[in-house]
Amino acid sequence: MLVALFNAVKVESVPLNSNEFLRRALPPVNRTYDRSVGDLASIGYNGQPVRNPFRVVRPPITVLVDLTVLFPREPHRSGRYHPSGLQLHKVVEGRLTCWGICEQGDWWGLVTYPIVYGSKRKTVTHWVPAWILRRKR
Repeated sequence: MLVALFNAVKVESVPLNSNEFLRRALPPVNRTYDRSVGDLASIGYNGQPVRNPFRVVRPPITVLVDLTVLFPREPHRSGRYHPSGLQLHKVVEGRLTCWGICEQGDWWGLVTYPIVYGSKRKTVTHWVPAWILRRKR
């Protein structure tokens, strides 16, 4: 009788991958990060109204920009002097026209200032961290 029972049972010998085996063998896990919180809003930006990130400065303010801090040098550099190179080792006057706040909450100023190279100069405008700017007295 035992032999007849053994012959009647069909055994599958199909190999399962480890993920499929665990899914079939283990009970379902109730993970908290998969559950929704119902009608509550998720953490982060949920479409709440926010203020404009830009503040126009009218009239523009004269500020001092420390180019040595804005453009730090590589320590132990091996460069040589070039008489027509950019002069980025001084404090220059600039015109602050706008403030902007970044995603992390830091303030940046939109500043226009001259860059001297040799006996010439070009005016550049870009965002400068607020902690580098000083109001000219």
